[in-house]
Amino acid sequence: MRLRNAVGGLLLGAGAALPAPAAALERVDYTTVGYEEAIAADVPVIVGVWADWCGICQTQIGIIEALADDPRFANLLVIEVSFDTQRHIMIRLNASFRSTIIGMRGGREIGRLNAETDAAAIEAFMASVVGPQM
Repeated sequence: MRLRNAVGGLLLGAGAALPAPAAALERVDYTTVGYEEAIAADVPVIVGVWADWCGICQTQIGIIEALADDPRFANLLVIEVSFDTQRHIMIRLNASFRSTIIGMRGGREIGRLNAETDAAAIEAFMASVVGPQM
């Protein structure tokens, strides 16, 4: 289940101080303020550049949603950038393609995946973004 959080993104899991869960398929657009607040809060972030019509994008979203209840990802924020309407954000993030997933932690890019649809690879990437568990 994906949850809306206060910084305008989607938070996986059941982190603290979250409002009631949003609908499972609800999408929240990227906002500059939300992104900057997430980075400033030093939470692990995945930014997905996705399009509703893109099959690869929908596969990636489905994999991420399937991992939403995994406790390892309780504090992982997923922010969606629209490939169709937010090209200016793509330029800012140096993301040239749809189906790009960018991992951020501590305000720095951890890595990115392009057109990846292997569930194990996406799960491993998410774990690298979250970092070691305490």
